[in-house]
Amino acid sequence: MNLLFIQCDQLSAGALGGAGNPYAKTPHLDALAARSKVYTQAYCAFPKCVPSRTAWTYGRMPHEIMMPGTETDMRARPGDPKRGVRPEYHAEEMGHWFSDRGFDCVFAGKWHVGQWGPTESLREEHGSGFRALCPINDPEVPRACADYFRTRDAVRPFLMVASFDNPHNICEYGPGSALPWGNLGAPPATAELPPFPANGYSHPEEPQVIRQRQADVTAKLGFSAEEWRRYRWAYFRLVEKLDAEVGRLLSALDDAGLRESTAIVFTSDHGDMQGAHGLWQKDMFFEESVHVPCFLSLPGGQAETDDSLVNNALDIFPTLCRLANISVPDGLHGRDLSGSEESAPEYTASELKLASRVEARMIRSRHYKYVAFDTGPRREQLFDLEKDPGEMVNLAGIDRHSEILHEHRQFLRDWLERTDDPFGKTHYARPGCRDSIPGDEWGCASRAAFLPPLNTPPL
Repeated sequence: MNLLFIQCDQLSAGALGGAGNPYAKTPHLDALAARSKVYTQAYCAFPKCVPSRTAWTYGRMPHEIMMPGTETDMRARPGDPKRGVRPEYHAEEMGHWFSDRGFDCVFAGKWHVGQWGPTESLREEHGSGFRALCPINDPEVPRACADYFRTRDAVRPFLMVASFDNPHNICEYGPGSALPWGNLGAPPATAELPPFPANGYSHPEEPQVIRQRQADVTAKLGFSAEEWRRYRWAYFRLVEKLDAEVGRLLSALDDAGLRESTAIVFTSDHGDMQGAHGLWQKDMFFEESVHVPCFLSLPGGQAETDDSLVNNALDIFPTLCRLANISVPDGLHGRDLSGSEESAPEYTASELKLASRVEARMIRSRHYKYVAFDTGPRREQLFDLEKDPGEMVNLAGIDRHSEILHEHRQFLRDWLERTDDPFGKTHYARPGCRDSIPGDEWGCASRAAFLPPLNTPPL
């Protein structure tokens, strides 16, 4: 079987028309979803481009495979031995792993794996097992892939990665920079703009790290509510540009007669905040940033939804291996999404390191999201995503939710141990530590010793 892995950058799960968004028309991705198993609860491993893409290229969490500091250091350059992926994992890079097992591995578009550098295209010095078809250039990706379909070795199966930049161009649109893959034109009248998000306001119970991030966004953009609405309009137009390019790619696959011999995976490296919580871009664990689309389309497949928890960085690699009928590298934590023999996980996790060196971890269970930061006077968040999908009421520290809070602290402990995660060496999740945020020895009734008073009515 051939494999086509379609990647995009900065697409939130709820931004597609087929996901219920009335402000974006995405007919091609909706048609792909209609032939796919759609994983409705998929999350990225790290809400930032380089570490997230590196994670799914190796099937491991960023802290496992990336040299310390590389996750956030934009000064890193290709070839620096202190940057990028740890050398012991190079043979397990997706291109090497599949090409060593008989696949023709080709890559078109945005690379951005392992190192921050002067280019986001795949280059020879990156040491990848993929052969580059074209550099980062969204309109060129479908054309390059179509050329490959016409000229490929029909005997050898292929693993193709088609990697699109959009809707990442919202990062240029926000501060008024030129868009690399075409302008959007003038926005419509105010009445025709998408509404300001219902959760577009900051909240007094948010951790200090988030409040600082909000202040930074305000200082950089200074958007009014109407300007945020124009930002959201632009974001959805960029989603539509992505949809059009994916449509051209899938048409080329159909024209080559390859759809019925090719398994397709579609996902994004992270989302975009779109003004929610007063934020733009990514770098946070709110749903808009960390909840991503994930489709698996098999030959002859029909529409199906799966609401089990998925980590797209951990689960896609073993899924592709299973579809290719090849072995999986030892030590991966993900599961095969194409089969039903593996039970759904009780929780999934994501990690974050900011340029300010602040670190955080997220645990997403079936109904709740738990977040722990390693600094600040308020370091925990707990949300009931069924009752509070906008994540406006922080339940951490409210007595009636103490058992749920402690359960999710234990999930984090288990995750840190299972993945050998060095997060917060003085963090409460480390046995015996007492000099960071409170752990299970802390009673919610004594929260005043650690946190400012809570003013939000509990759910």
